[in-house]
Amino acid sequence: MVGGYLRGDDVSPRILRGLAAEDPGKASEVFRKLLKKPRFSWERDGEALLRKHKADWYDGPRLPRVIPV
Repeated sequence: MVGGYLRGDDVSPRILRGLAAEDPGKASEVFRKLLKKPRFSWERDGEALLRKHKADWYDGPRLPRVIPV
């Protein structure tokens, strides 16, 4: 599921940041297994990972998906 969140175009990086904030050590462990990178650390590598896989979210301001009428 986390891999889908990471690679999904419609999933905000904020969701992954929020999940990782709960337990950065566990997030590191999950991403080590997912990415097959035994030295991955969320604290050190998380932002670069998000910028690589969620580049569109960092290109400019995101418009709201829902607009109240």
